[in-house]
Amino acid sequence: MTPLDAFRDELRPLAVAAANGSPEPPAVAADLVARARRFGDPATLACALVTLGHAHQHVGALADAQAAFRAAVPLYAQAGDEHASVEAQVELGYSHYAAGEYPRALATWLDSLEQVRERRDLHHGTRVYLGVGKVYYALEDFGSALRYHELALQLVRGLDSPKLCCEVLINIAGDAYRQQHFDRAQRALAEAAELLAGPVSNHVWEAEVESYLGLIHFARGEYPAAREKLDHAFAIHQENQNLWGKSHVLLALGRTHARLGELERAEACLTSADELAGQARLDNVSRQAAELLADLAQRRGDFAAALRYCKRVHALVAGEHAVPPALHLGRQVTERLRRGVLRLRMEHARRRLQSTSGAEG
Repeated sequence: MTPLDAFRDELRPLAVAAANGSPEPPAVAADLVARARRFGDPATLACALVTLGHAHQHVGALADAQAAFRAAVPLYAQAGDEHASVEAQVELGYSHYAAGEYPRALATWLDSLEQVRERRDLHHGTRVYLGVGKVYYALEDFGSALRYHELALQLVRGLDSPKLCCEVLINIAGDAYRQQHFDRAQRALAEAAELLAGPVSNHVWEAEVESYLGLIHFARGEYPAAREKLDHAFAIHQENQNLWGKSHVLLALGRTHARLGELERAEACLTSADELAGQARLDNVSRQAAELLADLAQRRGDFAAALRYCKRVHALVAGEHAVPPALHLGRQVTERLRRGVLRLRMEHARRRLQSTSGAEG
C-alpha cells in the first residue's frame, strides 16, 4: 500500500462522518488538508477540504466553511469527478444558506442545476430543490417551501438514496409543522425515524426528529411530553457537540419549562441558549431568549433585570433592521427556477417511462 492509499483509508471514514453531521474538530480537519496537500492529488485534497468545510460549519465558522467548499469544486473537476464537484458546489450553497446569504445560496444552486440538467442527475436535482425549499422556509413562505420539498420527495422516491430521502422528510416535517399541519409532519417524522433506525446514520437528524416531535407536543399543549422529547434532542446534540442544535433546543426547552411553571429551569435554559446563540451568531435565537428572559424577570419582580433584557432585545432588533432584506426573488431568479423545475420534471417523467417500458418488456 502506498502512503497515498494509506492516507485515503484514514481520510475516508472521517469524510463520511463529517458529511453525516459528526465531523472532527476544525483543527483536526485542517491537519488533514495540510497532509493532503503534500501528495499533490486533486481528488484527495478536495475530499479533505470538504471535510474541513463540514467541520467549520458544525461550529458556526461559516465563512471558513464556504472557503473550503469553494476550493474543493475546481479540484474535483480537475480530477474528473463531476459528481463530487457538483456535490461540493451544492454544499457551498448550503453554507451560504446557513449564513443567511440567500441570494448567494440560490445563485450557487441554480448554477449547479445547469450541470445537473446536462448530466441528468436527479440526485443533485433533488438536493437543489431541497435547498430552494429551505430558502422559502427562511423567508417564512412555508407553503412554497412545502411545495418544493414535496417535489424533492417525488424525485427521491425514484432513487436509491435513503439518506437524501430522510433529509427531505425532515424538511417536509418542518414546513408542515409551521403551517400547523401536524398529522403530515408526524407522518414525515415517523418515516424519517424509521430510516434513522435502519440505513441512515446522522445524529443531527436524530435530534431534529425528536425536536420537532417536542415542538408538536408543545403546540398541542402537551408540555410534559414536549419536555421529554426536547430533553432527548438536547442530549443528542450535546453528545454530538452541535452548537446550532443546542441553541435552538434550549430555547424551546426554556419556553416549555416556563409553561410548566419551572421558572428556574426555564431561566437556566434561556440563559444558555442566549450564550450559545451568541457564539454561533444566531441573533434571532438570542432575541427570542432575551424576550422570554425579560418576561421571566418581570414575573419574579426583578424589574432592573427585565429592563436589561428589554434593552438587549431592542439592540438585537436594531441590528437585524440595519441589514437589508436578504432576498427578493426577482423575475430572473424566478424564471431560472421555473425552467429548472420543468427540466427536472421532464427528466423524472422520462425515467419513469423507461422504467415502465422495461417492466412491460
